[in-house]
Amino acid sequence: MNQKFTNFIKLFLLALILISPLNDAKAVSYQNPKAVEALSKCLAAQDAIMYGTANCGHCKKQKEMFEPYFRNISFVDCRANSAAAKACNVAKVGKFPQWNFTNGKKIVREVGLDEIAQASDCDIFVSKALGDDYSEPVVSETKYQDKSPSNNVKKASEENNNDFSNSVYGSSAELAKCLKSKGVKFYGSPKCSHCNKQKEMFEGNFEKYLSSNFHNCKGSSAERAECNKNNTFPFPTWREPSTGKKLLGPEKSLNQIAQTFHCTLEEREMTSQDNNDSSQSLKAMNMNDKQEEAKVFSKPANYENNQTKANLNTNANNSYTQQEKIFLAKKQDKLAQCLINRNIILYGIIGENKSKPIQQKATMQQLGELGNASKKVKIVDCSLGQAECNGILVYPTWILEDKRELAGVYELDNLAQILNCQVE
Repeated sequence: MNQKFTNFIKLFLLALILISPLNDAKAVSYQNPKAVEALSKCLAAQDAIMYGTANCGHCKKQKEMFEPYFRNISFVDCRANSAAAKACNVAKVGKFPQWNFTNGKKIVREVGLDEIAQASDCDIFVSKALGDDYSEPVVSETKYQDKSPSNNVKKASEENNNDFSNSVYGSSAELAKCLKSKGVKFYGSPKCSHCNKQKEMFEGNFEKYLSSNFHNCKGSSAERAECNKNNTFPFPTWREPSTGKKLLGPEKSLNQIAQTFHCTLEEREMTSQDNNDSSQSLKAMNMNDKQEEAKVFSKPANYENNQTKANLNTNANNSYTQQEKIFLAKKQDKLAQCLINRNIILYGIIGENKSKPIQQKATMQQLGELGNASKKVKIVDCSLGQAECNGILVYPTWILEDKRELAGVYELDNLAQILNCQVE
């Protein structure tokens, strides 16, 4: 009897342990996009990996659960190439999808986000990240419930990179046609994940209308020379040859692309008015404006701090007239002051970091857009891996006053427009 009683007590205690909360994580609804974003960042910070293939239906459904935040997740396509296949063999991947977590746990099937959070020990992080908002879904519409692929891609494009404008470009097909008519080029690589995500936002219309405008910067020597000549870094880069206007990577929302290259629905309607004379006059005026804009903003002066010096091409700056230099410097100062007043902070790689040479170059390129005025801006150098840089996945990244992120390299006028900073 004593042995039976002892066994009963052991089973009872085991049951208590299994049903008792092992941590202070709160019950979180993953219909809340803030929870999804927090989970994706935690998985990224812990180097969690999802293994699968591009054609795996369960893998696609798993990705869709994260909506635009799947861009934060490390994904290995086991059939992409020999290196990926080898990595999957080493990870002993059998069925797809498979999740491998740094705590040693695995999940080999399509599961809900709550199960992923628990298996990865990210549930505590998510509940703490949400704080008192954990029970309050941010959106009431079906934004994170609609699982149709076309809607997911379009919504991801609107979420991506924190597009703060209200411009409407029409359909993705109309935008693609407009970009093609303007001769806008797309520079990248077939293996560039940001490039592929950018193409997906066009819902098949990139391949239909813009495939001939794509330059593979890892392709032939001629294409590599074309990319180097036009300083198309980081990927993907959009460039309008007629004006020199550029929109630098990572992937941008369709609204922002439309605004940058004057392909908004409103602008297209204006230029298609029946009065040919006024229409031609308007086009000429816009072209002159773009040429002046490209001339002023081609490349500002070098940036320098105690640790490193930006490796920027200043040949174009040397060709400025004195009046243009003064005008540019005033704009840079006004933008810097706007950033200071709103406590907008730049996180980047400034000091030497051999593991992140691309991110360092991109950071210095962003600082170069501000010229000497960048010395006034609050900057966090993440080259030493400071704790405050945890969760930053792309360098450089601007952290706005409301904690939203603006990742990537932006030209001076684009940055001012997105942040609604008056620099005129």
